[in-house]
This record gives sequence, C-alpha cells and structure tokens, in this order.
Amino acid sequence: MEKVSNVDYHYQKRISRSLIVKVRDDGVIPAWRSSPWNPECNKSETDALVFGNLYHSLINNPDVVSDFENAEILWENEKARFAADKNTKDKPVIQIQLAESVVYIADFGLTRKNKEYEKIKARFTMGGDDIVVLWDEYKLAVEMVRALFTHPVYQAYSQMEKIVDEFSIYFDNKSVMYDEVSCMLRADRLLKTADGKYIIIEWKSCRETSLRAQSYVGIKKGYDIFYSFLFYIFIIYI
Repeated sequence: MEKVSNVDYHYQKRISRSLIVKVRDDGVIPAWRSSPWNPECNKSETDALVFGNLYHSLINNPDVVSDFENAEILWENEKARFAADKNTKDKPVIQIQLAESVVYIADFGLTRKNKEYEKIKARFTMGGDDIVVLWDEYKLAVEMVRALFTHPVYQAYSQMEKIVDEFSIYFDNKSVMYDEVSCMLRADRLLKTADGKYIIIEWKSCRETSLRAQSYVGIKKGYDIFYSFLFYIFIIYI
C-alpha cells in the first residue's frame, strides 16, 4: 500500500479497473493506445478526470467544503478586481489550499484544450495533484460532497477508525492463464473496525436514487469487476 499522486498512479504498468473497462467497452487496441505500456501514450487531461480528482480530494478536506461560502466571496471579489483593471491580460484566479494539493479556480474558457488553460496551469500548478477548475465545477463538486456527508451510511463509516485517505494498492493476482498478473487499485479510505477488520472504501455518486440507476452506473463504470480483485468495495450513491 502506498500514498502516491494521481499522476504517478495512472502511469504504473499494472492492470486497473479503468483499463479493464476500456478493453470491455472499446476493445484491446484502443485500450492499449491509452495504456502505460504504449511508449507513445500521452495521457491528456479530460474534464471527467479532473473533476473526479477534485471530488475525491474534497471528500478528504471537509474543512474546505464547509468554507465554501468564503471561497465564493473570494471568487466574486477576484472577478470584480479583474473587471475593474482594464490593463490586465491575466484571467481571474483564486487558490484553495487542500491538505496535500492545491485547487486553482480560474476562468479559462469552455474547454481545457486551449492556450489559456495551459498558461494558467503552467503559471500556478506545481505538479502532483494540483488542478485547475472552473468555478461551476468547484461548486458542483462541493454540492456533491456535502450531499455525501449527510448520507447515513457515510456517517456510520465516519465513526470508524480511519487509517489513511486516498491510497493505492499494488498486488499480484493469479489467474487461470497466467501465474502472476500485476494489478492496482486506488481507493478513497481505509478503515478499521472495532474487531480489527479492515474496510476499503470507494466513494461514488449517482444523480438518481433508484436502484436501477445505481446498478446501471455501477456496471457502466466497471465496479462489478472489483469482485475479481477479491476486495470489498463499498459504493455510496447520492
């Protein structure tokens, strides 16, 4: 078990849930092209990947989530300062300090595939898990995390002893065809029960509360595949 950044995790030459889902949904060749085994692979950022990193980081920073209203005031003041300064060419940016990374809220346009986004990222981020997001992305992530915090199952697990947040597990799994398969898993929290048992938590979200919608999202994202890894993963839908 290791504490590594999201960037380092995704470049490990091991089989993950996301890679298996890629093979299942798109086929072997597209999966290989985006895998670390492809020497020409350049894992570009996507909106979904950045938002996922933001969401999971905020879960482990409840003080930041509770301070959202102050962040909103800071953002509005920064936009007003930018609008009043007719000579500046910079875009409004504010910084939200997390425990192990920094979130930069900026106005870089409608897509991350532009020079403004790359300019802001190069100027402010220090690598690792630092990310640049739009205000609307940050607001949505906070709303989702606040909803998770009120969930009775989350509250029940939050009473258990917490060992570590956001960690990676590397392990070798035996299969029918191969003696050893290198696998990896990135989870949100490791808990310890009163009787000494360990629970691995993977927090997820769903916009609908029906069992049908939850089951669809779980299978679509490949969380049923976790059973092949012989881990118990608790997925909380909100």
